Amino acid sequence: TRVQGIVDELNGEKIDIVKYSDNPREFIIASLNPAEVISLDVDEENKEGNIEIGLSMFDKHSKMINGNYDETLLPIDLPNDYPKGPKLGTALHEIFEGLDFVNSSVNLTNKIKRCFRKQGIELKEEWITSTINIVSTVLESKLPIVYGSKVVNEFITLKDITIDNKLDEVEFNFNLIMTKLKNYCNGFVDMIFKHGDYYSIVDWKSDRLNEEFTSYSNPTILKSHVDECYSIQRVLYSYCLINWLKQSMPNKTHEQIFNEHFGGVYYIFLRGCNVNTSNGIYVQTWDSWNDLKQAFEEIVKYKVGGVKHD
Repeated sequence: TRVQGIVDELNGEKIDIVKYSDNPREFIIASLNPAEVISLDVDEENKEGNIEIGLSMFDKHSKMINGNYDETLLPIDLPNDYPKGPKLGTALHEIFEGLDFVNSSVNLTNKIKRCFRKQGIELKEEWITSTINIVSTVLESKLPIVYGSKVVNEFITLKDITIDNKLDEVEFNFNLIMTKLKNYCNGFVDMIFKHGDYYSIVDWKSDRLNEEFTSYSNPTILKSHVDECYSIQRVLYSYCLINWLKQSMPNKTHEQIFNEHFGGVYYIFLRGCNVNTSNGIYVQTWDSWNDLKQAFEEIVKYKVGGVKHD
C-alpha cells in the first residue's frame, strides 16, 4: 500500500525496491538483479564504482536462425596489406549505401574509388579489385528467410532485392531521457529491405571475429559475438521497426505486425561471406512480439550503458 502511494506520486512510473545492505558490493549487485555482474570495482571513499554486466540476459528469448554454413570453403582472397580499421569500415558502409543490388556492377569501381578517397584510403588497384570481390560475394550469399517467428528452409540473396525495396541509413530516435542508453537512443539502421510482405534489418559488419576464417561459418562463434556486442542494438532496432510499421498499419496489433511483417535481423560480416552459403551471416528473430517487447522493457528498466556499439 505504501509503495502504491509512492508510485501514484510518480504518476505511475515503475520503481524497483532493493533490500538495503551496508556492503556496497552486495547493494549494487542486488540493485541490478537479475543482470549478470561480470566485474565490479567499488571506490567506497568517493562512493563510486565501475561495473561490467552481461548483455545477453536482456534478450533471453531471441533465437538464432541457422543458415547454410560451410567450413570447408576458403576465405575471400584479400591482400595481406588490405586496409583495416574504422576508415575501411566507413568506406564499406558507404559503398553498400544506395547500391543497386540487382545491377551492382554498374559504376561500382567508381563508387569504391569515391568512398576510398573520401576516407583517405589509397586507391591501390589490388584493393579496389578485392573490394569488388567482397561486394559481389556478399550479394550472392544465402540469407535464411524469416517470417515473424517462423523458421523455414528457404533462402534469398541480396541481389534479389530491387533498389525500390530497400532503405539505407534509416534514422531512429527513442525518447529515453536521463538514462545511460543515450548511445543507443538515436542513430541510423544500416538498411531495411522488403521481401514480399516482410521487412528485415541489415547491419553491415566489417570487423574480424578472430584470425580463423572458419569462425564465420561457426554458428556458435557467430552467436557468441553478436550476443556479446549487439544484443541491445538488435532489440532496439527491431522494436523500432515494428513500431514504425504500426504507423502505416494502425488496424493491426503489434503481435500481428510481428507475425505477418517482421523479417528478422541480419548481421552480415563482410569479410566472412562466401557465395551460395550463409557464412558470415548471423540471423535472428524472437518467438513472439511479447518476447521482443519484454527484452526492450528489460533494457530500459535497467538503463544499461557502457557497452560496445558500432
